[in-house]
Amino acid sequence: MYLLYMIRLLQILTLTLFTVLFSSACMRYSFSGTSLPAHIKSVSIPLFDNLTAKAGLEERIREQIWQAFQSVNVAEIRRADGDASLKLTIVDYTTTPDDYDVSGNVRSYKVTLTVEVDFFDTKENASLYKQKLSASGSYPFTGGTEEAGLKIAIGSLTEIILNNTLRGF
Repeated sequence: MYLLYMIRLLQILTLTLFTVLFSSACMRYSFSGTSLPAHIKSVSIPLFDNLTAKAGLEERIREQIWQAFQSVNVAEIRRADGDASLKLTIVDYTTTPDDYDVSGNVRSYKVTLTVEVDFFDTKENASLYKQKLSASGSYPFTGGTEEAGLKIAIGSLTEIILNNTLRGF
């Protein structure tokens, strides 16, 4: 009798765990707890400055950040004249070996982006946050591309900026 009880309890726990995991995986992430001041109804994302030799990086990062802000729908996104402005300067772009095999041969590389971000409240004439950030993306030496590592780094950077902007610290 005790064994049947334990089996039934295990089945219920397994089903409950599966339901919780499955339902949380299907939920859309929400920024309902945003820390944006109430008067900020729009955010401008002007063209970014690129101090690196990697051409076109500023447009790629801006496009991904723009799309991320639109997807969370907490403020109107504009090219200029927002209640707040997200300014970004790309200060460094590097590709370096990331991992080696036992013989000392490179197995993977890492793309690292470093940016300076200033999220500025144009209504109050005050910086909401200003920070230097870095994000990286690795790719395998064999079969991988620098482009793949760059995509990962841009995605990570976008997530960090979005979280810092909407959640604060």
